[in-house]
Amino acid sequence: MKNIGKILIALFGFAVCGSGYAKDSIEDAYDLYAPSGKTTKCWLHVSGETKGGRVSFEKGKNPLVVRDENGNLMEKDPNYETRYVMLDFWGGEDNRAFNLHRMVEAPEGKWVKYVLTFKPRKAGKIRIEFGPYVGHQHYPDKSMYQYRDLAYARYAKLESVNAKLKDPDFKNPKTWGMQKYYYFKEIKSAVVTDEEAPGGKCLRATGRISQEFAVKAGVPVTITFFYRSDDYFKAKK
Repeated sequence: MKNIGKILIALFGFAVCGSGYAKDSIEDAYDLYAPSGKTTKCWLHVSGETKGGRVSFEKGKNPLVVRDENGNLMEKDPNYETRYVMLDFWGGEDNRAFNLHRMVEAPEGKWVKYVLTFKPRKAGKIRIEFGPYVGHQHYPDKSMYQYRDLAYARYAKLESVNAKLKDPDFKNPKTWGMQKYYYFKEIKSAVVTDEEAPGGKCLRATGRISQEFAVKAGVPVTITFFYRSDDYFKAKK
């Protein structure tokens, strides 16, 4: 009971607003939680809804034909498993043309190359978001725990065709939008050494990461990136 009390007090301290917020990092999770395994799913979301306006996506079959920057058919990476992602329209009736998504399997502790394609209907800015899927635990009465699950993931070597994204080598965590959690304001992310990653280094971050970029009307976009699952933490009650 004493340990439970300490955990609740610590979590409450993280949730309180104020200047102390900035001193807390996601690494404190290891003091409150024990990893319960690895993430096994990756959530992918392409949104045409940004502060700059709305960009809808063309309906039809996808993945579209995947070509590299020279117009040649893109080949699978011989050193890593390559998965071509079929994106679906997501959201309410008014939003489906503006949001694409897919939940994909992420083999535990294994680097996978994901390839996704889509075609914007008009020019503008869109946002891509990807990372581990985390759930929300429930009490027996179906009400949700106060805190969500949280998870780390690793990202490496992003490439794009007909779109220019910043930090394709994941060397600068500040380039990416980071998912925030209720009880941690500062998300701990860092470039770390990983001998199995393309190039030997990768970005290790908590939750999903995102970035906005420009697209052209009717020009198909291809985005590829490498992803690896990492520590997963079940929420405390």
